[in-house]
Amino acid sequence: MLLKHVLLGVILGLMGINFGWEIKARAQGRSDQDHASLEEIVKKAPQGIDISSYFEIGSIPENSASLVGTDYGKNQAVYLTNGPDQLGTIWTKGEAAMRLNEDQTASMWMFFDKGGYNMHSGDGMAFVMQNDERGLQASSTTKDLKPASGETLGVWGDDSKNVFSNSKDIAARAIQNSWALEFDTFSNKVEAPNIASNLDQGIASFFDEGGYEGKPMIGDESADAHHAIGRGYPHIASGYPGSSETYQLKQNDNRYYAVMKHEGVLYKNGKPSFLANGEWRHVTLSWKQEKKEMTYTFNDKDPKTGENTPDEQQSYTKKIDLNKIDPKGSHKVRWGFTGSTGGNWESNLVVFEKVPGLVDVNAKAVLTDTTDNNRVVKTDDSIKAGHQVKLDYDLSYASGWEPWRKVEANIDLPKNLSFTNGVITYSNGQTEDLSLNDLKGQDIKTKLAQNLYKAINENSKTPKDSQRATLSLNGQAVLSGKVAQADFTREVASVPATTSKFIGENAVTTATLNGFKVKSVDDPISLQWTGDSVTGNMMVSDGKDVTLTGKVSRLSGLDGIKLHVNLDAKIQMDEEGNFTLKIPSDQLQAKTTQLKVSASDTNGINSTNVLEYTITQRLLELSADSDLTFQHVLKGRSEKIYPKKTFNVSVIDTGGPKPGWQLTASLNSDTLMTKNNAQALDGKLTYVAPATQQGVVASGLEQWKDLSRQSIVIATSQEVKPETENKSETLIAGDCKGPRGLLLHLNSSAIPGQYSGQITWELKNAL
Repeated sequence: MLLKHVLLGVILGLMGINFGWEIKARAQGRSDQDHASLEEIVKKAPQGIDISSYFEIGSIPENSASLVGTDYGKNQAVYLTNGPDQLGTIWTKGEAAMRLNEDQTASMWMFFDKGGYNMHSGDGMAFVMQNDERGLQASSTTKDLKPASGETLGVWGDDSKNVFSNSKDIAARAIQNSWALEFDTFSNKVEAPNIASNLDQGIASFFDEGGYEGKPMIGDESADAHHAIGRGYPHIASGYPGSSETYQLKQNDNRYYAVMKHEGVLYKNGKPSFLANGEWRHVTLSWKQEKKEMTYTFNDKDPKTGENTPDEQQSYTKKIDLNKIDPKGSHKVRWGFTGSTGGNWESNLVVFEKVPGLVDVNAKAVLTDTTDNNRVVKTDDSIKAGHQVKLDYDLSYASGWEPWRKVEANIDLPKNLSFTNGVITYSNGQTEDLSLNDLKGQDIKTKLAQNLYKAINENSKTPKDSQRATLSLNGQAVLSGKVAQADFTREVASVPATTSKFIGENAVTTATLNGFKVKSVDDPISLQWTGDSVTGNMMVSDGKDVTLTGKVSRLSGLDGIKLHVNLDAKIQMDEEGNFTLKIPSDQLQAKTTQLKVSASDTNGINSTNVLEYTITQRLLELSADSDLTFQHVLKGRSEKIYPKKTFNVSVIDTGGPKPGWQLTASLNSDTLMTKNNAQALDGKLTYVAPATQQGVVASGLEQWKDLSRQSIVIATSQEVKPETENKSETLIAGDCKGPRGLLLHLNSSAIPGQYSGQITWELKNAL
């Protein structure tokens, strides 16, 4: 490498920029460690959407609700309660109302703190659909019409002071024209001997009272559910807050107290941490307009992985009486969450994935064995190694009043599948490449170029809608490691289920691909590297071709077997399966090239494994400033003159010390000359380098090298090392006044003048 003093030095200035966001919320005022801090909670929060455009904080006095951010961005969660005696409400804006004449899906993550009832949590939250005339001001109220908290959860009728003697008066204090799904973390029940005492004190804590005479007040009439409520277990239940049928008045010495009817109860026997366990819990609500049914499912996703948890989830389907929640037949409801606390409290938060009416989207993953007659691979099915496969992620837009915008696919690809290409196909017929360049391990991220939506007017002249997008990846099943030659049927890899996320601005959904197995075929084609190629990686100099060796094996012989390489390589293979690959240098990338080798036979059976090789091109660069200037007033004696300013020369070598390099320099004449070579400078241009003794610079033992019309070895990679092991740049000259750099030695007879010359630097690659 030659550099004739023409490179310009460039100084790059970098300005540090700090990015961050701040969570602002009221202080929690905790007196113990039973409650999680907001910092702890949001750090573990799953992915959601920014809800600030779709929800409003309820217009009630001293509303404790606020919007907070998580690690995924601003306004990701609503913080309903964080202290005692609070009431928090949040409602959808008018345009985000839920349409009851369409199928809808809502999904969210809920946090109930980490207490359980035995650690003083309370009282819980409620999902509410309502057509209350108060709109954003809707909440439970006391007898004097102030917002009520505690056992009401902000939605049920208030029985404070136990002053009502009929259920209609209690129902009137609830959110009207509503249906609520309560997540109750505190048992509002009193043991029989203490009922009179509580009534004397005016304590309202009877909604979850059990063991009373007569038919249980539980909608599913399940004895187990009845006992769950009566025994004080945390539970999920539904009902109509504004209906008098929801409340039953009981008497004790002519004093009344209300017991609440619980419908569609979900609970876990003997589990106080059923709700409040310190983790985010997933909830899905699915509305089917034809049957007028709401299905609510609890704990159906793992908060850490996002995977479906069918063994952990609980579900209930409830018929909804629309006359009670939509008496005017508007086919719409405002919906949201309420949450309240009493003397016992908890941190209650909700993160939304899907907002009904806004965007209803779905995703599913399907794996197909295309070699085996396009067989769909189901849970625990087996694929033979070498079979071609197709993996589809189908995204569909069901309904909504906004397109699904700016969707990013975070795909977790299953192991033991090697992919070669991909494509994204939209329902409007347009396609785009699904690039595998950003594949990191088994993870790939890509953004959809189109938003997904469904045209409202199918007869309009607008382009076809993009209601669906399918992300398809093509590849093959492979077995990692060596194939057992003795018994191929025992070579099996179990591939676990994988969950991928599809994240848009206004909805988040996931798709889980079931687990499956990859097993060896009876007579497999296997590949392996041989000789020096077994390392799986190498470093080469720029412009050098690469030669690799390997072997292909099959017990029944090699007839019809062909090798496939992802680069334009020259392939030679002998009768025993030994092969040589020659890869031209022009096939190599600037830094790193990934080589993949597979094999197949005429029947379409592929090798059970894919060979991979990493080729890294060595970067060797020389950099030198363009100008070297000496300026001095002669004094009639021999002198050593330093440059006017620092002159930098450096070598960048990504190959490390093993390949090595050598740098030489020479002046184009015996010494520096004036213009038109009229006068020679009486002096020498020299390079000075510090001498060392046992690796330490020894003062006074500098090495002086004359550059006059000869090529002088300035430095080698063995003599001069980078300052740290992690750096690849070595400073050859850059000290304005030693100990390393260019100096001008003047003799006493030097004559004043302007002298110049040209230095030629040459960097040699030891390879």
